[in-house]
Amino acid sequence: MINNRSFVNLIITLALATTVLTLVSCGIEKTEHTAPFGSTITINPDSTTTTGATGACSGIWKDSIFVITVLDPDGDPMNNAVIEITLDWAPNYAHPVVQAMQLYDGASAVTVPYQATTGEFGTKTVTVRHDISCAYKGQLEVFSGSAYAQADIEVN
Repeated sequence: MINNRSFVNLIITLALATTVLTLVSCGIEKTEHTAPFGSTITINPDSTTTTGATGACSGIWKDSIFVITVLDPDGDPMNNAVIEITLDWAPNYAHPVVQAMQLYDGASAVTVPYQATTGEFGTKTVTVRHDISCAYKGQLEVFSGSAYAQADIEVN
């Protein structure tokens, strides 16, 4: 049989354990959110141009790495900010159905529009693989809340 003193100690121990677990789990939780009004997005580099297009798109690929940064209205990095990434391009007239740009997150090709989150320092790195054998213009576009940025991609 449990005496009153043991019962009180058990209740206190359980209350303390619950409090500690709650505090620890709050520190680990990742809250994802879109950028609030007044936030900014930058893409580095903000443009890339490749010369030497030969005519029809023939699958000569170049990888361009872009670093996306999201800053809150105070200019502080936004970790875990939800961003939407798209590729917009104007195909050449000779082969308008050829997909000349592909988005990669790490080593994996992803479908656009693509939703991702920023990591440490409010950044997300993506790769655009683009065909450099044919002439076209395009953009890497990033949205979060009301914030927007684009990087120009041109092959001529």
